[in-house]
Amino acid sequence: MMSTFEKNKGFTLVELVLVIVIIGVLATTMLRSGKTIVETGRIEETKQELDQLALGIVGNPELVNHGQRTDFGYVGDVGSLPPDLDALINNPGGYATWNGPYISNRFAQATVDFKTDAWGTTYSYSGGAQIISTGSGNNIIRKIAASSDHLLYNRINGTITDIDGSLPGNNYKDSLLVSFTYPAGSGSDVTLTTNVDQGGSFSFDSIPIGNHALNIIYIPTADTLRRFVSVIPNSNIYNLYALTGDHWGEAALGVTNSEILRPDGIGSITNLSTTGCSANWECVDDSVADGNSSYVTNMSGGWDSDLYNIENNSIGSGIIDSIVVILRAKGATGSRVYVQIKTGGNIYQGSNIVLTSTYTNITNSWVVNPNTTAAWTLSEIDALEIGLDLRGSADCTQIWLELYYH
Repeated sequence: MMSTFEKNKGFTLVELVLVIVIIGVLATTMLRSGKTIVETGRIEETKQELDQLALGIVGNPELVNHGQRTDFGYVGDVGSLPPDLDALINNPGGYATWNGPYISNRFAQATVDFKTDAWGTTYSYSGGAQIISTGSGNNIIRKIAASSDHLLYNRINGTITDIDGSLPGNNYKDSLLVSFTYPAGSGSDVTLTTNVDQGGSFSFDSIPIGNHALNIIYIPTADTLRRFVSVIPNSNIYNLYALTGDHWGEAALGVTNSEILRPDGIGSITNLSTTGCSANWECVDDSVADGNSSYVTNMSGGWDSDLYNIENNSIGSGIIDSIVVILRAKGATGSRVYVQIKTGGNIYQGSNIVLTSTYTNITNSWVVNPNTTAAWTLSEIDALEIGLDLRGSADCTQIWLELYYH
């Protein structure tokens, strides 16, 4: 009897080739996927480190105490951008105001780790407003600010009154001393001092970000006000400061009477546009400010003015101690305003004030008539025009004159 053997069929050559090809494709795909995952991880790691470096340079805006930002990093302490990333770890010149290190190095044995990206390539930074990683073959850019100027050249403005809101005027403006202290950029502090104008206004320019000390002293009585001003990037800050004493008000100066005079007609200049009213003066004559219901506005972006006739005084007789013109205005970033009057055919302006995004009272006082340099007369008050000069996108909803006399 013959035995029957069952044949075991194996893989054909074609099948083996197909299996090898499939394995190769899968391996290649997995390799590429693995490389993509690694590359994505390096990008994210680099972005996180760039964020930490930026926070070290300009601080963390989310760190706030009692509503005031507390962290401004290297720039807030030193007053300049670091010359290189080493300055975040090591004091670059024995600076007394340096309060680092501003970042933590992840590995003590790798002393340059914080200066290199996830590919081991050194970051590109030389004291500007951005840090660049090039290790991935493409630039990964971390902007610290829109420009260096936004960090180093800010402006603060203020108006000083006494406790009841009175302004110093010409007689007392030189008795107010304002000092402002901030880091100078080379390891020490600098203190600027200034007096105020007759409307109590002052300003300091080219100020770096940070919390800086402002001192206001009324010299005759040593009434002193100390404040910290939080200067954020690209800011034009305006604050109103009130001393604790009654130095220039009615009781202090022997003034016994006052009268408010409001616009009652068009003056010699009408350049501003109107909202909510038919005539410019009607937009600003409210006894109670109506905000955005009616106002005059600058539509040109440049400087534009209005002047208004005001009511005649009703005091009959008396000696005029001063006049104060007060307007209520707001504006977009960079907008400004002057309080102005017209007397004797000439226009006189107060301080150049930076507006904020909310309505704020802006004031200027004249103790004497600037046209005659003598005390005001009642007929000069009746002939007076009051108004404003606006720059940028800005609105004014109210203006009036306060007449002080005895």
